[in-house]
Amino acid sequence: MTVLSGGEPVAGAEVFVEIEGRTLTAFTSSDGRVVFAEIPEEELVLAVYVNEKPEHSAIVDAARQRSYRVDLKKTVPRAAVKFVVISESKPVKGALVVYSTPSSKGNASSNEKGEALAYGLPGERMRYEITAAGYKKTDGALTVVDKFSKIIFLEREAAAPTPPPEPTPEAVLRSILCLSQAPSQATARVARPRNMSIGARPSAFFGA
Repeated sequence: MTVLSGGEPVAGAEVFVEIEGRTLTAFTSSDGRVVFAEIPEEELVLAVYVNEKPEHSAIVDAARQRSYRVDLKKTVPRAAVKFVVISESKPVKGALVVYSTPSSKGNASSNEKGEALAYGLPGERMRYEITAAGYKKTDGALTVVDKFSKIIFLEREAAAPTPPPEPTPEAVLRSILCLSQAPSQATARVARPRNMSIGARPSAFFGA
C-alpha cells in the first residue's frame, strides 16, 4: 500500500487492516509505502491515520486488488467508532456488527477483545445491529464522533427446554408385561343352581 498527500509520499502514517476478526497495524516508510504479509484474498477494512487523526478508510477486496494507493488530499476524512461487545464481563469474539450512515455502510467482526471498528463522517447518524451465536440481537443508533467507543452488552438467549427422553425398548416391554399381568376388572358373578327359582333363598346360606 502507498499513502500520498498531494502526490507526495506520507511517512509515518499508521495503517490499520481489519480482516477475519484480526486488526493489523503498521507505519508507512519514507516513501509512503507499507507492506502487510500473508493477507488472505478476502474483503478487508482499511484505515489510515496521520498524527492520530483518521484520514481515510475503505473496504477493499483483496482477492481482486493486491495493492492499494491513496492520495489523502483527494479523500474525505472519516471517523472510527469502536464497538466493544461484552457479555457477563467477558469480551464476545465473533460478534457481527452491521452499520450504516448516510455516506457509507459496512460490517465488522469483533476480535478476541470484543472490539470491532465502524466508520463514518463526523456528525453523521449511525445505525447498528449486533448479532452473535447464542446471544439476543441488539440494535441502536449513535452520532459518529472520532475515536468514540461504544460498549455493547449482549444478553444470552434462553436455553431451549430439554425434550423428555425416548423410552427404551426394555421400558416398553416392561410396560406391556405389567398390563398383561394386572387383575381383571370384571365383576365376579355368583352361580345360581339351575333348579332354584328367582327370589328363592338357597338353604346353604339361609335357614329353611
